Amino acid sequence: MRWTVVGQILLAGFAGAAYASDGVIEINQIKALAGGVDACDTPGFPISICKSGSYRLTSNLDAGRGESAIELNTANVAIDLGGMIISGSSACLIGPSGWVISCTTHRADGISGPNAAGVSVRNGAIAGFDNCVALGDGARVSDLAVAGCNGSGLSLSGESSVDHVAARSNLVDGIYCAGRVRLSDVVAAHNGVMGVQADGGGMLQSVSADNNGYAGIWLPASGTLSDFSSHRNGANGAQVAAGALVSSGSLSDNGVADASAYALGTYPGAGFRALVISSVNGGNTAKVDGGGVNLGGNTCNGGAC
Repeated sequence: MRWTVVGQILLAGFAGAAYASDGVIEINQIKALAGGVDACDTPGFPISICKSGSYRLTSNLDAGRGESAIELNTANVAIDLGGMIISGSSACLIGPSGWVISCTTHRADGISGPNAAGVSVRNGAIAGFDNCVALGDGARVSDLAVAGCNGSGLSLSGESSVDHVAARSNLVDGIYCAGRVRLSDVVAAHNGVMGVQADGGGMLQSVSADNNGYAGIWLPASGTLSDFSSHRNGANGAQVAAGALVSSGSLSDNGVADASAYALGTYPGAGFRALVISSVNGGNTAKVDGGGVNLGGNTCNGGAC
């Protein structure tokens, strides 16, 4: 009898979250519908997380209509999608020019934590929400595919790190960063407005931005853009601010929707070097516009820029 009482007490203490052997809290569709993933989590979506720590998906999640899948109410949370997919109800239509022109509205984010600092999300796919992922300061996003969202694929409100991310076919931006960002190995394609918009500046490297409705890459603050390609975007292939350095890139056939656009738009105080700029299949005139400084090694349709 004494063992039974002790056992009941122990079971009561662990009745909420289910922990893996490594201490990571596991999340799946059955647990999401039942509730109790965290102490603040009620049955159904969104899954509410109010305890800092590590979480891992063990099944795909389908949030249905109009709900966030995961809502973060605390800082310092690590979410490993475990190769799984988080799905909402939004669906997007790509127009004849190659980018999204409309989406049905889900009205909630896939992973929502715009006020939660120090959050990391990795290793999976998220599709069909308002913003696929919306995170706060100090966010780290890696090995992720985000697509088919009515807002942006990634919406990051503070300083952030983004690595190995594919952001495709979202109605607004593929990746939007309000603060400074370190961004590398990114594909941003078929988004309705920008491929990558880094409002706070930072370091952007190994970016492929193709068939986005406005600029492929928008860097309106000081920073670096290197080892990149920008192809058949609606307006400028890339637009950079004073203090930006653009190097080692290929810009081709941009200005699909705006013949007055340029391959590269610059503000005074920006510099550019080692760019190959071309316009073979229509689009802009394969030139650099603005007051940026030509640092050499650039070609525009095989000639000097």
